[in-house]
Amino acid sequence: MAKALYSNLAEICHLFYKQYFPHAKIAARLDKILKAHGCKKIVFIGGLIYVADILRRKGYQITFVDCTQEMLDEARPVLGAVPMVLGDMRHLSLPGTYDAILAIGRSFTYMYNDQDAVKTLSVFRRHLRPAGLVIIDNYETGRIDKGNYFSGAIKTKRKNIAIKRISSIRRKRKTPALYVWDCVYERITGARSSRYVDKGHLLRSFSKTEVEKLIRKSELDFISHYPNFEKRSFVTVARK
Repeated sequence: MAKALYSNLAEICHLFYKQYFPHAKIAARLDKILKAHGCKKIVFIGGLIYVADILRRKGYQITFVDCTQEMLDEARPVLGAVPMVLGDMRHLSLPGTYDAILAIGRSFTYMYNDQDAVKTLSVFRRHLRPAGLVIIDNYETGRIDKGNYFSGAIKTKRKNIAIKRISSIRRKRKTPALYVWDCVYERITGARSSRYVDKGHLLRSFSKTEVEKLIRKSELDFISHYPNFEKRSFVTVARK
């Protein structure tokens, strides 16, 4: 589903992310964690392109990874000469080792089963130098469906482009916690309007305890959980 979403809707999703997310706030929190552990060479996975750009301008050596060419195409004008890799994070294969791997923007929501989650974390571990970091953020069970992010309307505007997103969410399974999300984006530019539909989008949420168990199964060492920029998700840091 993630590939279908970003292949078909990469442009509108990128624009929505650009307008909605507090990029500077997210980057500042990541920068604090990375600096505390002496990290400079990092892999950045996911669609928060402007967060990656802020970290790049702070001096981090970034390799940007996404599972669709369409999102890489959106990233190229922003990130310039940053190395870009097309690939599924479950099967990541990069040369050398890195100080940290960041999978943010709640991209772990597409790890629908524990096997995929552990496999991905184990792949991250193999790409890290000794004591290297994994930083991920996840929707939290019991909070993912609160507020209007997945249920209700969100309106954003930047310059002459406005976006309205109307969505609804329903729980599909208790364990693992899976949800079905439907949404419609409306892009308004002056007098012109375009609609983009995403139906049946499958999302997973995690408890903090679940994430800790998955980390330990992958032979990483759990460090801590941190607040994210929003209450419906949290950040987790682990170490090789």
